[in-house]
Amino acid sequence: MIRKVYLDGEMAEKFGSEFAIKAKTTADVFRNLECNFPEMRQYLMECHEKDIGFLCQVGDEALQDEEELLLSLGEGDVYISPQPAGSKSG
Repeated sequence: MIRKVYLDGEMAEKFGSEFAIKAKTTADVFRNLECNFPEMRQYLMECHEKDIGFLCQVGDEALQDEEELLLSLGEGDVYISPQPAGSKSG
């Protein structure tokens, strides 16, 4: 299924803010982005080192566990936003 993917914050500044991606899972979304932006893997690792996580949301539902990255996506657009540790829902 083709769905809209929106990146926010610094991630959007570096890689763009809106994409149409064919993906069954959130992991597929990240793989697709990495194929198009090879430097994204390094960016994600640097964010991890700086205690910056990511809020991933499908429609109105935020993903709560890492395991959900592998589950089939529900209906709705995908939103990915950097969240510094200690911030709301981070």
